[in-house]
Amino acid sequence: MTSLDGWEETDSDMDWDLHWADVGWVREYFDVMQPKLHEHQRLNHFKNHYELTRKDLLVKNLKRMKKQQAKSELSVPPADFWSLTFVLPMEYGMFLEEFKRFPGAMWIMKPIGKAQGKGIFLFEKLSQISDWKKDHTWKPDGLQAKTSDTYIVQKYIENPYTIGGKKFDLRLYVLVTSFSPLVVWTYRAGIYNRLLTDYLLYQWLNCS
Repeated sequence: MTSLDGWEETDSDMDWDLHWADVGWVREYFDVMQPKLHEHQRLNHFKNHYELTRKDLLVKNLKRMKKQQAKSELSVPPADFWSLTFVLPMEYGMFLEEFKRFPGAMWIMKPIGKAQGKGIFLFEKLSQISDWKKDHTWKPDGLQAKTSDTYIVQKYIENPYTIGGKKFDLRLYVLVTSFSPLVVWTYRAGIYNRLLTDYLLYQWLNCS
């Protein structure tokens, strides 16, 4: 930016046009300082961005969107593009009911605040998560657990889309400049990762 005509770096905390900040600064800026941005000011994060970037809150908002779509008179595709998901331990009772409906199915558990595959594991029997329950602050439905102990559990996609029989993922980047109206700019380049070995579901269970 500083190489562009008319732009220069500033040390001011309030007098700026564009601020590239970390999420901690953004949270303090809005939750503690509570100022209003001027019309010309832009941040690289939206307020309450964690409603989309934290797994349990993302699920909450996806479910809310699905309910709103059901009430809408507009013709829109159904919001059913994600797996059956519950937040544990708070929704353990609801998860247990669904678990019993799918005997022999594979499930995956993910900590809500971690990334890069850390803390993720697969299971197909409740006995396989008994050790996990002992190691975490396990509380019945309706009681709040610590964020560090909160996981989401999802019914695993047993027949995923593969390329040449190998699992893969795509990391694509977009710039959202507005939510209302929704304005999204897509970056044409991205990252493609693929396993070196063919995908077999129960080999993953042994590795988790």
